Amino acid sequence: MALREILVKKLEYQIFAWQKEIDTARKSPPQRTEAGKNPHAVAEINEDPQSYIQRLERNLKAAQKKIDEVEQADEKRLLVLKKQLSDWMDSSTIP
Repeated sequence: MALREILVKKLEYQIFAWQKEIDTARKSPPQRTEAGKNPHAVAEINEDPQSYIQRLERNLKAAQKKIDEVEQADEKRLLVLKKQLSDWMDSSTIP
């Protein structure tokens, strides 16, 4: 599998995971008991549920734009995007 395909698959998976988190947060806000299940839950506990959902929605939009960027990137740019996406997924902040 080419680097481009790998990056797109990772982004698609992340979009899927965030969408699932949004759906769950809309049904019931994060609880303290979930802290052990989700490494980001500690930060989420102190965040307003609506703010949390909005942040995830912004991440979704950014990830969708990154897919477009990956699909149009040349090989040199793909290497830069690979590093950015790796850092992004490790920290859950938009590059």
